[in-house]
Amino acid sequence: MEIQVTNQSIVLAQEIVNQIIQFEEEKTRIKLFEDDLRKALLKAMEDNGIKSYTSPNNELTITYKDGYVSKRVDTDALKEQGLYDSFLKESKVKPSVVIKVNDND
Repeated sequence: MEIQVTNQSIVLAQEIVNQIIQFEEEKTRIKLFEDDLRKALLKAMEDNGIKSYTSPNNELTITYKDGYVSKRVDTDALKEQGLYDSFLKESKVKPSVVIKVNDND
């Protein structure tokens, strides 16, 4: 797909704008459905002591993972003691684009 640029500005046909909006809305619907499905699976597995599920044709496996306590560095405490900057590490982040569908309601 070619993106046209005119006078240092991107030019998108309305058809492409509509497609992007449709994709983003569908992603949101799928994410909400997935979240609900995961909650229901988690509850069913917890309530019944089920640790894993494998579909009859072995194309899907669902595994229950117990919760746990994680340990993380308290960055606020490091900042208060003036140590935070001495432990910073730089990482290169790839360029990207962000697409946001604006509600016009």
